[in-house]
Amino acid sequence: MKNIITVLILLISLSAHAFDNDDADKSGDAMRVALPLAALYTTILHDDKEGALQFSESFLANVAATYALKETVKKDRPDESGNDAFPSGHASVTFQAATFLQMRYGTAYGVPAYLAAGYTSWTRLAADEHDETDILAGALLGAASAYFLTTPNVTIMPHIDKKSVGASITFRLP
Repeated sequence: MKNIITVLILLISLSAHAFDNDDADKSGDAMRVALPLAALYTTILHDDKEGALQFSESFLANVAATYALKETVKKDRPDESGNDAFPSGHASVTFQAATFLQMRYGTAYGVPAYLAAGYTSWTRLAADEHDETDILAGALLGAASAYFLTTPNVTIMPHIDKKSVGASITFRLP
């Protein structure tokens, strides 16, 4: 667990060394690759073959959906550099990785990953590559792909019948 947090903190600090538009753009590009790789690396650290498969499936589904939407919608970028703004691919892949880490390994992994995904999304706004709608759509698409294709580490099932109310809680060990 400490390994992934250390890796994420190192990646964020290396990418966040400057905040002008060019450096923000470059650090966002780095995090777009680094965060999904960190998520995949976490499955290796935990010897979690099922998690690696689930991450891969949700990542591929997310990328396919993101690029299908980009080709269908053809929304202009704020900086007028192209017509593939919607949804943000950077937000999409980083929020997919963060949601996977949160669901599969818990808050200790999820919180730093969500911070990194939020930072990556901010870089896209700072670089004038996307607007808030592009970012929100990418984040929701990425989170949804991980949510629907990842088995969570905790499952709570309510139980209600005529004589009792309760819940069962199942914890998955990585």
